[in-house]
Amino acid sequence: MNYSARALLVPFLALLLSACDESLPPKNDPLVVVRAGFAMNTGIVAIKDSLVTGLPGTFEGFLENTFSEVLQDSQRVRMVVDVWLKSDPAQRTHLVFTRANVVEPQYLNGEILTLEPRMPLHIFGSWSHRTDGSAWYWSFVDVTGPYFTPGAGEQYYQSDTVTLVVEATLQGYKRVAAVRLGPFEYSFVYRIF
Repeated sequence: MNYSARALLVPFLALLLSACDESLPPKNDPLVVVRAGFAMNTGIVAIKDSLVTGLPGTFEGFLENTFSEVLQDSQRVRMVVDVWLKSDPAQRTHLVFTRANVVEPQYLNGEILTLEPRMPLHIFGSWSHRTDGSAWYWSFVDVTGPYFTPGAGEQYYQSDTVTLVVEATLQGYKRVAAVRLGPFEYSFVYRIF
């Protein structure tokens, strides 16, 4: 190395090594990286041949990435729902919905969940409308009838209004805490065909 190259290299190295005495500011990760929501579809719940039909009474939960970057980590997709009769809290149902209930399975790749910023993951769940002890929720209120549907003439019985209390816990990632929502109150009328 000639003298002129050495003369340029020494000041450059000195400048490089002493140019910045300040450290970078700490990374400011958000405390909350997912937002959760939950709803129960209301309306008249129809029961035909001991099976619940239609959307009323189903659950919908979502987890949304609130972080400004893509979230990608080991999944633990869970929507745990506890339901009880408002007039008799001992009459309960405990439900667990998992990745099998995810509306957008393309966000799951093996055990990895990937969510873009502001991208929601929806979890949908249907259930039997029975307590953990197998009693129908409509069996705790008065039922009247028979009635007949217009046109088709199908015979059915109709319950008085049933009010249920619901709490939900949603989780998407193993290393991100679950979010608890509720309690919420939902009221239904059951039609038993």
